[in-house]
Amino acid sequence: MYLKEIELENFKSFGTRVRIPFLPGFTAVTGPNGSGKSNIIDAILFILGVRSPKMVRAERLSDLIYKGEKNANYCKVSLIFDNTSREIPVESDEIVLTRKIKLAPLKENPDNYYSYFYINGRSASLNEFITLLSSANISSSSIVQQGDVTAIVEMGNVQRRKIIDEIAGIADFDREIEKAKREREEVENNMEHIEIILGEIKRQIRQLKKERDEAMKYKQLVEEIEKHRAMMAYKKRAEIEREISEVEKQIQQYERNKEEQEKEIQKLKEIYKQKQIRFQEIDDKLAEMGGEELLEIKDKIDFFKEEVIKAKEKINYYRKEMAERKGELKELEALLKKIEGDEREYIKKWREQRRKWRRKKRS
Repeated sequence: MYLKEIELENFKSFGTRVRIPFLPGFTAVTGPNGSGKSNIIDAILFILGVRSPKMVRAERLSDLIYKGEKNANYCKVSLIFDNTSREIPVESDEIVLTRKIKLAPLKENPDNYYSYFYINGRSASLNEFITLLSSANISSSSIVQQGDVTAIVEMGNVQRRKIIDEIAGIADFDREIEKAKREREEVENNMEHIEIILGEIKRQIRQLKKERDEAMKYKQLVEEIEKHRAMMAYKKRAEIEREISEVEKQIQQYERNKEEQEKEIQKLKEIYKQKQIRFQEIDDKLAEMGGEELLEIKDKIDFFKEEVIKAKEKINYYRKEMAERKGELKELEALLKKIEGDEREYIKKWREQRRKWRRKKRS
């Protein structure tokens, strides 16, 4: 893997789009002072994610935009890497890392610029840049600038060790360790609070479970009550139906008796009519007769009169009995209708409770 090409656009002293190729091996860029040689190194550092604008010799990142005649409002740098060896973990033979700075109004952005990152044309972040380059052991510490060798020789052991750690990538691990320690402290500080919340949640769960069990028990009891009510209504209905059947049989019997009594009444009426005629004949003869014969005839008349009275009383009794039975039948029929209505209502409620319980159980 190696850097194949650098593309600069409106970056520092490069006011137009410039492509600088690099061949395998060593490539030297020469030119007079002020021609922009150092700006090429700044462009590489710009892509490698320097943390301070001063490392690319600028006060602010917006100062990297070309300040020439055309007054550009953005600058862009792309590094093109050969990746046929797959040292960078991306399934592509060529990796293009692009960073762009665009001016922004101060009222929208206090930094006065927007920053954009792209990997092979796809929007990305600075952390993705650093992660990809770190996998190939490439960082801003890998760049040795003018005067760096002298500065390294003259600096103290601690500073030199820091530079070596940066080059070796140890500093990145140290920063990750510090970050992990801070995160661990935050987690430990939150543990006690989380345990309190967890305890409260467990207490609420126990309470809710208790309430749920009580509700389920209550619901079961309600269903049992509704079921028993429906069964009682059904049983009562069956009993009343039996009573109605018995009453109907009695009524039928009374009807048959009524027909027989009607026939008997008709027969008695005929007999009564004949007796009346006979009595009239006897009355006519009584005027001519007297003595014991008259008394005997009178006894017979009294006997027949008593029989007629008994027959009338019997007829009235049967008529009254039939009327009472008919009234009792109407009352029983009305009670049966009410029980049938209650039974349908209880069955409906029981089925609804059962459907609700089944839906709740499935959920």
